[in-house]
Amino acid sequence: MVETRMRQRAKEVLHGHAKDLEQFSRYDLEALLQEVSTLHTELKAQNAELKLAELQTEMNRKRFEDLYEFSPVGHVTSDARGVISEVNNAVCAILGCQRKELIGKVLSSFMDRQDADKLYLIIRESLNAGYPSESEVHLLSKQGTRIAVLLKCLVRKGEDGSVIAEMALTDVSLMKMTTKALARSEENYRTLFEKADEGIIILMGTRLRLMNPRAEEVLGYSHNTLAMQSFMKIILPEDRKLVAEAYRAGKPGSRLVFRIICRDRRVRWIEAHGASFTWEDSLASLIFLTDISGRKEMEDQLQRAKIAADAANNAKSQFLANMSHEIRTPIATIVGVSEMLLDTPLPTEVRENLLSIQNAAESLLRLIGDILDLSKIEAQKLELHPENFDLHTALEKTVSAFAVEAQRRGLKLALSVAPDCPRFLCGDQGRLDQVLQNLLWNALKFTPKGHIDLKISQLPHSGPEVKLRFVVADTGIGIASADIPTLFQEFNQLDSSIGKQVGGTGLGLAISKRLVEMMGGTIGVESRLRHGSRFHFTSLFGTFQPVAPEQGKALVETPVRALRILVAEDSEPVRKVLLHFLTEAGHKAVGVRNGQEALDALAAAPFDCVLMDVNMPGMDGVEATRRIRSSTAGPIDPRIPIWALTAYAMEGDREQFLSAGMDDYLTKPVARDKLLTAISRLANRITASPTHFTHPADVIAAPTVPTEQALDLGVLQESFPEQFLEELFRVTLDSLEEQVKGLTHALAQGELNQAASRAHSLIGCSGPVQAHPLLRCSQEMQRHLVDQDLALARQCLPRLLAEASRLTGILQSYLKHTGPSQKAQSPAEPIQ
Repeated sequence: MVETRMRQRAKEVLHGHAKDLEQFSRYDLEALLQEVSTLHTELKAQNAELKLAELQTEMNRKRFEDLYEFSPVGHVTSDARGVISEVNNAVCAILGCQRKELIGKVLSSFMDRQDADKLYLIIRESLNAGYPSESEVHLLSKQGTRIAVLLKCLVRKGEDGSVIAEMALTDVSLMKMTTKALARSEENYRTLFEKADEGIIILMGTRLRLMNPRAEEVLGYSHNTLAMQSFMKIILPEDRKLVAEAYRAGKPGSRLVFRIICRDRRVRWIEAHGASFTWEDSLASLIFLTDISGRKEMEDQLQRAKIAADAANNAKSQFLANMSHEIRTPIATIVGVSEMLLDTPLPTEVRENLLSIQNAAESLLRLIGDILDLSKIEAQKLELHPENFDLHTALEKTVSAFAVEAQRRGLKLALSVAPDCPRFLCGDQGRLDQVLQNLLWNALKFTPKGHIDLKISQLPHSGPEVKLRFVVADTGIGIASADIPTLFQEFNQLDSSIGKQVGGTGLGLAISKRLVEMMGGTIGVESRLRHGSRFHFTSLFGTFQPVAPEQGKALVETPVRALRILVAEDSEPVRKVLLHFLTEAGHKAVGVRNGQEALDALAAAPFDCVLMDVNMPGMDGVEATRRIRSSTAGPIDPRIPIWALTAYAMEGDREQFLSAGMDDYLTKPVARDKLLTAISRLANRITASPTHFTHPADVIAAPTVPTEQALDLGVLQESFPEQFLEELFRVTLDSLEEQVKGLTHALAQGELNQAASRAHSLIGCSGPVQAHPLLRCSQEMQRHLVDQDLALARQCLPRLLAEASRLTGILQSYLKHTGPSQKAQSPAEPIQ
């Protein structure tokens, strides 16, 4: 408008001066041009403002369209009849239609008759009143869904006088569903509150605000009587302090037992538990109450009965303990005198009679010891005496005491300790040995053929101690399931006929159960008739670090050469232990979980040797070894030393490993000193030769002076009568001389198979007499012969001959001092 006026003014100026233009001076013309220029500048400025206003208007329009389209509230524009002229996206979403499907349609077509009437009524009300009107209606979507919406309508008239209805639709179906669900939930909770079997009360502070009918029965008061009163009022005065402290502590879920005074003055025992919550914008307590008066009365009766029974039982146990002690003293004298007489020269018949007396007295002494232990346990006078001990040494001593008897009966006795079991423990070693001896002796008695296994493993435990599990499994006659519940009872024998055959009093397992419980564990059995038995128990021990360094530790401090070692082991605990041992010894160790990962690791980086577990998921160690040995090209060295890690050490297993290409094997659990000794040997050989080798025994170890006893004579004398030992030693001497001569001749002639047979016989010869040094030499000799390594077998022969000579000398010396010839030289005096 301003621009138009300015243009008009410019024309008037020019037109007004058109006739006098020739009369204008130069100064007048310049002034006229200046005026025209000013008008032009003003016109340009006004034109820019006009364009900016148009742009702002367009932006506002676009913003309004976006708000309109993307509003969560549906918007509908229609006429007075409800014919739709415009809708936004929210309406399309509510009705499940596209915009073109709605334009020109009547909104009431998406409603039932009743809601359509509501629509027209709203339009008329808004038109007449001039302000918005609203009501809740239901729309029917294209898919047939009935949707509740809140409809707000504002009717206005257009410039042409037409009626325009602007409607807003808010989907309230979810809100209505939520409201109904809340109502149902409230009703359900009210029903639970009213019908609950437990008494329920709500306290604000200590004031009672609400209680259900069951609480009225439990407390003996009505709600009206206790309403808004302190709950502490009905609690027995002696218990109020306890309840107040528990209430202040406010531990959710904790149970509290106290007494209340009922309206009829009776006292009731109440058990309560609860939690805090917010109620009516304040902190409140929800408490559940149970009347335990009947239970408390029964507990009191049981306690009185228990006290009486314990008193009688303690009197019996005390009498039994006293009598056992009195009987034990003269029997100990009989045993002692018999031993003294046996140390003197005696005729054979007298010696045999004394041995019979001694064996019978010792059996009776063990029986009295069992009875005494049982009486001490029942009188609660048996105490444990913890001390530091070496688990491996203790187990080996226990097992070795049964080894000869097991071999005499034709049974295989095996010991297995899991690698994660701590070795140095603090506990009552004597009681642990007593339990193990009871279980092993039972296994020997009731196992006519097969094998007996003692296995030890570690179980998870949250305390500072370690929890060990001991398992004694046999292939014996088994136990009927009906007899297992009474197995650990005193003086119980499952079958009297069996008891007569094998002996026993039925006290061993009962005492073992009590001892195990005292050591913080439990004992149990799994068995079936004719399928063997599996006794197992747990116990808690402390641990300690030995002061003196172990042999393995010495190897750690002075490693020959650091090797790069690959450990293939699927058990993570075992793998961690092996990696720890090797890393601590200065080697670089890498762990993998199966044979395929071992192949990948060998292909990725060089290693000096491999410790390969035999049984692994996926590709096992045997298959992995075959593939390594068959590798002719590529990054994997087919000559790399491979040692098997196996829990098996049965006859034939070693041959299977060697046939697969393994160089040797270590039996699980792998002790630190054995592992590091093997690795040290490997390091020495690798240092001596820049190339790998296919057999680990290519360097001869220098002979060492033996420091270990040739045989454990003490264990044998504790386990067997002297007459039996004399016969055993004579047979061993005869066999030893024959096998050593045969082995020496076979090696000289190069007959490997014959020599291996002789070495195997030497193993069977040295085992029963506990000749461990000769046993190990014979086993090493057999390994070399099976490997067809004659040179190394010959190098092993001097050490074997030295151990055989030591054993021969000790056996001959023993027989010389106890044999018939010595007895004949010194006849015994007649017993007075």
